[in-house]
Amino acid sequence: MQLAAGARDLAITGATPGSGVHVEIGGRSVEARVGRTFADVPAGSAVVLLDSAGRVAVAVNGGSAQAVFHGTAGQAAVLLVERQ
Repeated sequence: MQLAAGARDLAITGATPGSGVHVEIGGRSVEARVGRTFADVPAGSAVVLLDSAGRVAVAVNGGSAQAVFHGTAGQAAVLLVERQ
C-alpha cells in the first residue's frame, strides 16, 4: 500500500533497514520491519520500504497489505519507528 510519505519523510524518522515499525491503518495494526525489498522479511511478514515511485509503502512478503489492513485511498496511516 503506497503512502503519501516519501524517502525524506522516512529518513527524518531515523529508520534504517532492520528498524522495527508499528504500522496502523484503518484501526488494524501490525509490527513490521524497514527493508529495501520484500525479501528482507520472512514470508507473511510486513515490510516498510520505498517503492519504485520513491514513496513509502507497506507490503507483505508473499501476501497482500490490502488484505491485512483493508485500507482505502486517503485513509490515515500511522508508522511508529523504534529508536535504535
